[in-house]
Amino acid sequence: MLIPQSYSRCSGKKKALIIGINYTNHPDPRLKLRGCVNDAHAMARFLHENERFKGADILVLVDNQAESGKTLPTNQPTLPTKSNILEAMAWLVRDAQPDDSLLLYFSGHAKQIKNSDGDDVDGFNECICAMDYRDGGTRLFHHRESSGMISNKDMGDIMVDPLPQRCRLTAIFDCSPSGNLLVLPFVVSGFGS
Repeated sequence: MLIPQSYSRCSGKKKALIIGINYTNHPDPRLKLRGCVNDAHAMARFLHENERFKGADILVLVDNQAESGKTLPTNQPTLPTKSNILEAMAWLVRDAQPDDSLLLYFSGHAKQIKNSDGDDVDGFNECICAMDYRDGGTRLFHHRESSGMISNKDMGDIMVDPLPQRCRLTAIFDCSPSGNLLVLPFVVSGFGS
């Protein structure tokens, strides 16, 4: 079987960023979730036990302080605040090389914000919600700097744009809306298309 030159064999380093947010301390009890933290830990175990990811190369950010054991490279606690998530995303792609395999897993809330750039067909950018997001009771955000929100554009700038050729980034978003949370050059659809 011939493999195109640009195809990554994933024979390099493996790193994973796993985020699970139940919004346990969120002031709006309707926004609290169950199972996101459990899902995050299950994904970390799966990657370590079945996919040969080293424990030191798996960073888990969860909003349950009792289960948050690691620290970010700057020794910050691993609570999934917006600033910690942004720093962890930069950690994930730092020093990435061809044939490395990187994985981002997010389980939590996502929302949409109005796009002022006019570069999205539907007029909205998708965002993930960190544990410290606040929406003031509105359904849609009207600007990119909403508290605790990380837009698809910001994630692309941090995690996609700096990657070298043949470095593989797999992104799994267990949230809704999730269809356009990370724009990658190749997309795998679970619906056979």
